[in-house]
Amino acid sequence: MHKLYAHYESDLTFEKNVRIEYIKKWFVDSLDLLIKENIHKNDLKNMVINSKGSYYLRSGIIELMHLIEKYNIQFYVVSGGIYQLIEETFILSIPNYNSLVEKKLINIIANKFTFSESGYVNGYNDVVFTFNKSIVTKNAINSLLKENINNIIILGDHVNVKITINITIGY
Repeated sequence: MHKLYAHYESDLTFEKNVRIEYIKKWFVDSLDLLIKENIHKNDLKNMVINSKGSYYLRSGIIELMHLIEKYNIQFYVVSGGIYQLIEETFILSIPNYNSLVEKKLINIIANKFTFSESGYVNGYNDVVFTFNKSIVTKNAINSLLKENINNIIILGDHVNVKITINITIGY
């Protein structure tokens, strides 16, 4: 699928709406294939456990997580990846992750699987992909701003992110 779809992410000779449709189809088709693989939620956890040492977190992330907790700052990770894999990575790698979750300070915006009663992947929520990351992020942040939460850190990758936030330094 990568060979079929990847060039649409950056090939500007195609109109943007065409590129968006192809990239969304790529993500949907990939997620649908994963559903067909009959993956159990414990398999996702084991994938991360068995990959330990093959992945790394950005330098300083552990210190950042402690500061987020200390200063009560909302932290968002935005990814076109799989929510459960990102979460399991955080559980294994960030010592205060559970505390951050309890305090609702850490949030993952990614492709989130749903599971059957027996624990097998049977679907997913709205697809997060290259061209809609800024939209789903902006929606999440707008809900925080309505709650008068002003301290937010967003970590992710996206080309041409267009999120405007007023920042006040001091008081």
